[in-house]
Amino acid sequence: MRQRSFQALPPMNMLECLEAISIASDLRTAILDLVQVKKQMREMGEGLPPMLVQSFLSNAFQRYSEMSWEFSRDPDGDRRAQHLADKFYVQEVLYRSS
Repeated sequence: MRQRSFQALPPMNMLECLEAISIASDLRTAILDLVQVKKQMREMGEGLPPMLVQSFLSNAFQRYSEMSWEFSRDPDGDRRAQHLADKFYVQEVLYRSS
C-alpha cells in the first residue's frame, strides 16, 4: 500500500502482490522460497521464516509502530481517519465485486 501511496488496496493473492511491487530481488526470492516451502507443509505457521523475511517484517513493524504513535496524539482525528479508511475499503470491495 505504501508503494501505491495508500490509494488502492493491494492484491489479496501473495504472488500477484509480489508482481505488482518493487522490492529487493533477494527479499523477493526469499519470500517465493518460503511460499514453496509452505505449500509442502501440512499446516501453515510452523517454523520460522528466513532471516531476510524476519528482518523485513521487523523493520516494517518498527516503521509503522512509530506511525501509530502519532495517531494516539489525536484520538478524534484517528477515529475520523479510521472511519474514512473503513469506508474506502468497503467501497473498494463493493466496486471490485460488481
